[in-house]
Amino acid sequence: MMRGLHARRFAALLPLLLCLCAGPLAAAGKDQPAAAAQPAMPAKGLVLRGSLGDQQVQMQLRPKPDEEGGVEGEYFVFGQGRSILLAGEFDQDGFWMEESVNGTNVSGQWEGKREGDLFNGSWRGADDGPPRPFSLRRMNIAPTARPDAGR
Repeated sequence: MMRGLHARRFAALLPLLLCLCAGPLAAAGKDQPAAAAQPAMPAKGLVLRGSLGDQQVQMQLRPKPDEEGGVEGEYFVFGQGRSILLAGEFDQDGFWMEESVNGTNVSGQWEGKREGDLFNGSWRGADDGPPRPFSLRRMNIAPTARPDAGR
């Protein structure tokens, strides 16, 4: 019986406690400059261009349908004819993705950090060779639709 009485008193005081705690927390944040929040991934996606080791590449990324933070896309190496598929996760600070040359097996992994329009990090092939650095810059190019969007 005593336990029920304490629970009711606590339940009655909870809204008051929340109000008292929220005031100082809100006031503490007022002096902080508001950071310009960039969306983790624009709804239409991104086009990135730059270097992977000594090769020039272009990457196109777009949000995965129905998967928060999920990303998919492809990239190509300039001078080579094929696109390499990508899938992974993207957030405010960076991304992690796996690639597949044949659409089935993982052929490499990308891990990078975002600083404004620059994406830097390292790529590692599935053969466990040494990692290669990459540096990509966001381009003001509209991404194309998903290759399978009309099916």
